[in-house]
Amino acid sequence: MVLRKQCGTHTFFGRNVYAMRWIREKFRGRENAVAWVVGIGGGKRPVNTPTEHIEVAGMLRQAGVKDFHVFGCDINRKNMQAAITNLKEGRIELAQPDLGVIERSALSRHAQEISGPKARKPNGWFKIPEAIRSRITLLKPPQGNFFNSMPAKRPDLIMIFNTAGYYDKKRQEKLAKHLAEALAPGGIIVSNNNPTQIAFVYALNTAGLEMTSVAMVPGPSYENVDRILVFTKK
Repeated sequence: MVLRKQCGTHTFFGRNVYAMRWIREKFRGRENAVAWVVGIGGGKRPVNTPTEHIEVAGMLRQAGVKDFHVFGCDINRKNMQAAITNLKEGRIELAQPDLGVIERSALSRHAQEISGPKARKPNGWFKIPEAIRSRITLLKPPQGNFFNSMPAKRPDLIMIFNTAGYYDKKRQEKLAKHLAEALAPGGIIVSNNNPTQIAFVYALNTAGLEMTSVAMVPGPSYENVDRILVFTKK
């Protein structure tokens, strides 16, 4: 799969597909798992609607996790409302401009991994399987606020990509502490090496978490390489 270009800092379907597949392998064969997606993606058109909570649920399902649940939240109320509507309707729309971001065939494969072999190609709507939809809970505002929210169950996995970079140093440190406290013992936080998140990454290391691995994955262009940072609660 080839990532062709990066559309700002918004998250669109398949942008973090390599991280999603890393998560799938990490949790393969586990009996149960609770995940919390902090920043479910989305933004103004032509950027796609929020999908990362759906993608994580799809990867846990593929990994064979028998009992899993995914919580999702976003500071943007419009993103949250769009995600709530999509879950209620049982489908999401992939915006046409997204097809230029990732090779069409790769997007189709990623959609099929989540929605099944009969998933439509990513040029419109595709179904959210009930086996995934029933395992997702969206934390509505004000609980959807990163600094106030806390899932009903302590997460084994927290995924947060680029989100911390929207905040200043003080708030990044506060967010890191909050997520570290929410994480279950032995749980992991999966993030990335966005330079705007330096304070957040440093704060995770000083909040009782240890950076246990760095996975190299293809970045948002032919020339770039991104890093998946994994922090484990001691």
